[in-house]
Amino acid sequence: MKTGFKQILFPTDFSESAALAVPLARKMAEAFDAEITCLHVAEDPIQEWIGSWSLVPDSSEPAAEGEPVACRTAALHQLRTFVGQHFAGLKKKCRFEVVRGKPTEEIVRYAREHGFDLIVMGGHAYGEVAPGLHETTPDRVMRSSSTPVLAVSEPAPEFIRL
Repeated sequence: MKTGFKQILFPTDFSESAALAVPLARKMAEAFDAEITCLHVAEDPIQEWIGSWSLVPDSSEPAAEGEPVACRTAALHQLRTFVGQHFAGLKKKCRFEVVRGKPTEEIVRYAREHGFDLIVMGGHAYGEVAPGLHETTPDRVMRSSSTPVLAVSEPAPEFIRL
């Protein structure tokens, strides 16, 4: 049986909600000597309209010749900046990756395929609410993932110590 958390996945949409979860993710990483991987899921709204073609190539496959990669490059730059601002100074270097797809599906898939012990995310991440259901991405990730999920929706009080 595993003890502690050695691999923490931190999905981010770069929102204020995601930033609220950063201090707790850092504390968890320091307390358990864990490595954090930041994941950004780049949604392609055009894909919804025209099918499987996308402006954002799948990170696991090289871009086809002439395929626009500006969206993925911009997302990687934004993620690199986010990691530099929020996860600098950890004992273990924070890794990061951009994938494309639907946030819930990709977060759950990525956590499962890479063997993460914990997912820490903002409580209202991706600003995505299913019509009529009023569910956020963290709600759906918690329901869909076998990996434990810690969703942070407001700043942790100062008295919490890990």
